[in-house]
Amino acid sequence: MSVHETNDEIDRIASHWVVRRDAHPLTPDENAQLENWLQADPRRQGAFIRAQAAWVLVNRARALPESDLTPSDPVATFWTRRRAIAAGLAGPLLVSGAAWLWPEPQKRYRTALGEIRRVLLDDGSTAIINTSSEIAVEGKTAHQRFVELTDGEVWFKTVKDARRPFIVRAADTYIRAEASAFSVRRYETATDILVGEGTADIWNNDVTSPVSLNAGYRVRVSHAGPISAPVMASADNIRNTLAWRDGKIILDGMTLAESAAEFNRYNKNQIVVVGDTFSRERVVGVFDVNDLFAFVTAASRSLGARAVVQGGQILLKPPISGDDVGKMPT
Repeated sequence: MSVHETNDEIDRIASHWVVRRDAHPLTPDENAQLENWLQADPRRQGAFIRAQAAWVLVNRARALPESDLTPSDPVATFWTRRRAIAAGLAGPLLVSGAAWLWPEPQKRYRTALGEIRRVLLDDGSTAIINTSSEIAVEGKTAHQRFVELTDGEVWFKTVKDARRPFIVRAADTYIRAEASAFSVRRYETATDILVGEGTADIWNNDVTSPVSLNAGYRVRVSHAGPISAPVMASADNIRNTLAWRDGKIILDGMTLAESAAEFNRYNKNQIVVVGDTFSRERVVGVFDVNDLFAFVTAASRSLGARAVVQGGQILLKPPISGDDVGKMPT
């Protein structure tokens, strides 16, 4: 990594390469120069992606007005776009959402409450989309493929394409992979990534060097802070985390409150656990995601929980102790 280059200098060089590549196909020597430049410093890879984003937005705008150059002049178009990229690298062009990478129409896939959907992407990769989730898939270019997770959770099985890395964005978190299988779950304040096969590079706006995540590891990325240290996931943990792909919820010592929250992701009728102490009781079992009755029955038999239906909610209350006989809570 070069310690002498500032971020501004890297941004300027990245914009130069994007404009140069758009003006004419790069020669083999130029491609090698670009690849060497990108690999020498992880900051350059992020800058290059941002430059591409700004470039496409400029292309979508067709042209920016220039008082001293005419739009029909190819030199005018070249320099107009180059200046637009340089101005846009740190500006609002880069935070406009998933639609900023390619001019091709994006495809959106949205699942309803309780729905789990398998989608074959145009490049041959597979996405399994969990309940109440949405992805926006952008058209692939000669250099990369891009998907944004706008809500919820998704699992990807990507096909290898050395020329076009597979990039996923969730809020300010980015995942870059090739022949990999990994899941991404987006929360309000953080994103969880679990790699089942291959490797993936993870970064966000607060880091200069991507974190490499190997198969069998998971990581949480805060939307407003650093990337946490990767954690090794056991085979059982991976199986339990990804059981939703088969319509299952595997509870292996999860608390009653956590278990209820998992079922609430898939069902209109919501489970509410009453009592802080009772909510920390542990539950074990394998259930269909929409089988509330089986879960409530298991909680009743194993923990003595009392189920009370109230409107659209199922209240799970702790068992009545001997001292409470005759004064059942409402």
